[in-house]
Amino acid sequence: MKEKLFVVADKKIDKELFKNFNVIYIGDIVEENKNSLNHNEFCDTDGINIHNKYKLYKDLCGIYYIYKNIEKFAEYDYIGIQINTTLFNFSDTSNSKFAYIENKNVENGIEAITNLKEDTIDNYLKTYDCILPWPTKVTNVYQNYLKNHIIENLGVLMGVLNDFTDNDFNVVKEYIYTKMWFEHNMYIFKKEKFLEFCDYTFPKLFEFEARYIRSYEETHKSIYIVRDMSIYKILNGLYFYKLLKEGTNILFVPLVNVNNQKEKLSETFKRMEIGNYRSVNHVTIRPLIERIIPFNMRINSRYKKANIEINTKGNH
Repeated sequence: MKEKLFVVADKKIDKELFKNFNVIYIGDIVEENKNSLNHNEFCDTDGINIHNKYKLYKDLCGIYYIYKNIEKFAEYDYIGIQINTTLFNFSDTSNSKFAYIENKNVENGIEAITNLKEDTIDNYLKTYDCILPWPTKVTNVYQNYLKNHIIENLGVLMGVLNDFTDNDFNVVKEYIYTKMWFEHNMYIFKKEKFLEFCDYTFPKLFEFEARYIRSYEETHKSIYIVRDMSIYKILNGLYFYKLLKEGTNILFVPLVNVNNQKEKLSETFKRMEIGNYRSVNHVTIRPLIERIIPFNMRINSRYKKANIEINTKGNH
């Protein structure tokens, strides 16, 4: 078997650290690297791509590039997706919790990556059908999304999922009340399963985008336009949950942070486009509100805004 791990990068990376991975450059970093690519480096502007939607789709641009240009990687039996700041930590697969090494221990993370043996993943994949990150344990998926993202997005997504014939909506409702939250676009699949996963997620993401924009143009009332594709976290988790229900043999692996560069506040504002009111809200106003207003009051207010009725305690 020949597995291949990809790293999707939207900022400058340590090329020596990532020399044993395929690197897909996305976003503004493409211009910096497109004329000096090593044999293991690609830009998402080459071939079928959604590069022009980077601000919306972020690392999904890199995944879509691999998906739609899979012939470039025809010899690979496995496709593994990681992001440039966070990688799978195969040095400890016994941990039953979501293990995330903080920046202060980033040296341990880098050591874990550089010491990764070539046959380690190959041996795991002889036993397991796929490799996923340990999920974060939350109250439930619905409330976690509600607390951290735009609830209107979830309402639109539920409509999309209800209309696609490859979904059992009872399973959808079942999943959003589980405690399994998958934060990152990270997984290692057999190539056929990777393509199946992309066939499942991307049409729904595109339909979600189209419906949200159409709804905004028709009503002119919503203050929300699609700001990001955070609903991929729901789609990923739903697909992974379906695999579990089907009895797929999955290895859950902890993650490691390999980014030891602290971002300046000015850089954070620039990256988040601080002129956007939602970014200002996220960086300054929202933390203050969360300290002052009780959680249940905030949740109830957001439920009413989204016209979604649900018990805030998760009883259903």
